[in-house]
Amino acid sequence: MCIDLRPLNQRIHPQKFRFPLIDDQLDQLHGKCVFTKLDLRDGFHQIKIYPEDTKYFAFATHKAQFEYTRVPFGYSEAPVEFQKRLFNILKELLKDGILLYIDDILIPTATIEENLKVLKEVLFTLKRYKLKLNLAKCLFLKKKIEFLGYMVSADGITMSSRHIQAIIDFPQPKTVKEVQSYLRLTSYFRRFIRDYAVKAKPLAALTKKNAKFNFDKDCVDLFELLKKELTSAPVLHIYNPSAATELHTDASMHGFGAILLQKQKYSNWAPIAYFSKATTDTEKRYHSYELETLAIVKAIERFHVYYRA
Repeated sequence: MCIDLRPLNQRIHPQKFRFPLIDDQLDQLHGKCVFTKLDLRDGFHQIKIYPEDTKYFAFATHKAQFEYTRVPFGYSEAPVEFQKRLFNILKELLKDGILLYIDDILIPTATIEENLKVLKEVLFTLKRYKLKLNLAKCLFLKKKIEFLGYMVSADGITMSSRHIQAIIDFPQPKTVKEVQSYLRLTSYFRRFIRDYAVKAKPLAALTKKNAKFNFDKDCVDLFELLKKELTSAPVLHIYNPSAATELHTDASMHGFGAILLQKQKYSNWAPIAYFSKATTDTEKRYHSYELETLAIVKAIERFHVYYRA
């Protein structure tokens, strides 16, 4: 059952809470090659509502009025509340490298023995707090696993097969909303391709206020180009704090680009991530050396976490 909680959501003051950054989560997977992922059953429904607050979650049918006693789907603060509670429950195990993202718990380790040890501790803690798992969605001791939309393994990070298929199957946009949906889908994986922002800029222009929608041949070509590059994207290696690192940048009047590279043990330099940003109308008028300098600044801002480390 699903109820319309918009009237309640409009009266809620959002909590100040910072979800884990996806890049930070992925960076913690360096050196890990055994993965277990646990899925909590009916996630939000495992959070009890205080008895004095159930009245705010009331709804009526033709037979009677009811009140939710557990957090329902559709409540705007549910993801934040769930993440906070799960963090508090498992915070003592974060030192073992477990990763939490809403109702997903990832246990990445270097060996099977380590994985089983941490798994036992996690299961014991979940049982103590009466949290239940959806065993059909749990994966144990895998060499490769999907996490946050990516496939991760000891070899690195790739796009998940279901997202690759979603991009392949995406039809040519006929409306502004369809262009927006395509850009949301592809932008999530922009770290995989060079100059994404520059290539996507003409499509993004179609979504601007008062812009005339004309999905011409150039837009069709760009739409297909992004599809091709994303569905054949390279494996990105996971950042290694001990490896030699280089940052390559480039710039033009259309945008800025960068690639973070690291020297691999048994191979040449390999990509960690790509970065790109389209130029503003003001930046387009900069001299070439100013654009090149600004590209360095923007790239360092994007990858500053690695250089500070």
